[in-house]
Amino acid sequence: MNDFSTTPKGEIRIFAAGGCGSNIASMLEQHRDQDEIGFGKIDICYIDTSRSNFKKHINQSNAYLFESMDGSGKVRSENSAEINDRIKAILQKFKPADLNIVISSAAGGSGSVIAPLLTGELLSSDAPTIVLTVGSADTRLDAENTLKTIKSFESIAKRSGAPVVMMYIQNSQSTTRAQADNILFNAIMALAVLFSRQTPELDTRDLFNWLRFDRVTSFPVQLASLSIIEHKDTIADIGNVISVATIAKEGVSTTLIEMPEYQCVGFLPVDIGEPVQNKSPLHFVISDGIIPEVGKSLQKILNTIEQQQNARVKRAAVLSDKDIPDDTGLVL
Repeated sequence: MNDFSTTPKGEIRIFAAGGCGSNIASMLEQHRDQDEIGFGKIDICYIDTSRSNFKKHINQSNAYLFESMDGSGKVRSENSAEINDRIKAILQKFKPADLNIVISSAAGGSGSVIAPLLTGELLSSDAPTIVLTVGSADTRLDAENTLKTIKSFESIAKRSGAPVVMMYIQNSQSTTRAQADNILFNAIMALAVLFSRQTPELDTRDLFNWLRFDRVTSFPVQLASLSIIEHKDTIADIGNVISVATIAKEGVSTTLIEMPEYQCVGFLPVDIGEPVQNKSPLHFVISDGIIPEVGKSLQKILNTIEQQQNARVKRAAVLSDKDIPDDTGLVL
């Protein structure tokens, strides 16, 4: 097996956008710059329009705050123009790395704008990028924002000429906010192994092609879904498999029943911790089936809400034409 003791570790840059992004990324602070066997070097930056989302333990030098703003109040258009003006400045302060992970809510007002704009700029420079997005349909505005954010990412894929690869989780009664945060935390740690440069037979070009599947498969540029699958060799309910990256222990079969057009494989360092080894093989599957279904579901919810609004009986006002308020608005 190759000796990676002198190989520079892969660098993973976390771009935590908005309150949701900050909450998840703050869980990773314990791993910042840690020299953990088999893991890449994790660095984290926080970007927001409101200081109130920054945890007390966050070093302000790792944050980019839009000083003239105080949140967006879930209104995505509120600060979109000014956010767009600052995207290049953000990437000047926090340079792209070997893997760039952009985390945000799709339902809020700030992160749902920052994340797509950052993603578009990263892709325009060919920086390997993965998007982690938390959606919601708890209210009409949540569902509307989530759908528009997903549409924004799809638009950016077409505009940039590069796929947007997204892991999407939706908060619900069956998936609580804490559970969603934990799923994405574990996903980031798995990606830190994948991009560690500590996995024999897996190099940076393999992983670049895995993400830029339009260059090595028959699938076109699109917004695609990322699923991380442990042990299993059967992949279901995620649509057509586009490309796969796999990490495994030496001697373990990495063949999938459903043959992908592209698969790259790397092997875990023998001295990596048991929690990672026990998940072997770990398949990072890009497919085309999850996010379109999410879009359909959200649109169905919004259509139902609109029908309810149209059927709503108008209530009579308490104030009648006979009432004459004075200049202060009082009816005396």
